[in-house]
Amino acid sequence: MIVYFPEPDENELYYSLIAKFHSYSTDTAASNTLKEFSGTYTVLI
Repeated sequence: MIVYFPEPDENELYYSLIAKFHSYSTDTAASNTLKEFSGTYTVLI
């Protein structure tokens, strides 16, 4: 569950917003942060 989400800066990319969230979280694995947002460990572009 996401309890904190950083306020986006003006014209901030979605990627950098997720990276900022990950840096503030206590989770060390980026894959867990990805799962929080997408529901899966992999994302197809």
